[in-house]
Amino acid sequence: MGKEQHEKEADILNSDRFLRLKTVPGTRSIHYVVPVCENKVTIETFSSSSEVPKEVTVSARRSRGGGGEAV
Repeated sequence: MGKEQHEKEADILNSDRFLRLKTVPGTRSIHYVVPVCENKVTIETFSSSSEVPKEVTVSARRSRGGGGEAV
């Protein structure tokens, strides 16, 4: 497969992949998330940040628009 075909396939897969995703309010500045367990993650502004990682509990939340994750 050539580079052009690869890029075309990647565009097709990525467009379908992100169609049903929902944003999580309050996470715009969080760019580094590490799963700790089923319902906890640690978050930092970016991966090489000198800040102490913050542990956050993630819980399923239902809304009028369907399911989603809340931080």
